[in-house]
Amino acid sequence: MATTAVCPICNESASQVCAGCRDIQYCSQECQEADWCAHKLLCKTFAKMKFPPTQGMVRAIWFPPLGSKPQFLWLQVEQVASAGDIGFKYEARIGR
Repeated sequence: MATTAVCPICNESASQVCAGCRDIQYCSQECQEADWCAHKLLCKTFAKMKFPPTQGMVRAIWFPPLGSKPQFLWLQVEQVASAGDIGFKYEARIGR
């Protein structure tokens, strides 16, 4: 089943993709420009981290304590269910 991309700014159907990372899609040039201030911090990293090192890994941003710079890493995750809650549990992290 195919999913339709949704613009992160207005939640409308998105068809234009960021030319830098080719990961985020927008509905219009206006929404892409509105998101640029935040997205530019991630764009190059997303492009470098396009594919996970192994199956079952997801990209994550870790904000270390004491105001250090955020780190981008891969987390090994597994889906868990307990007491009616469904979520994810990470197993390991791999730096960029």
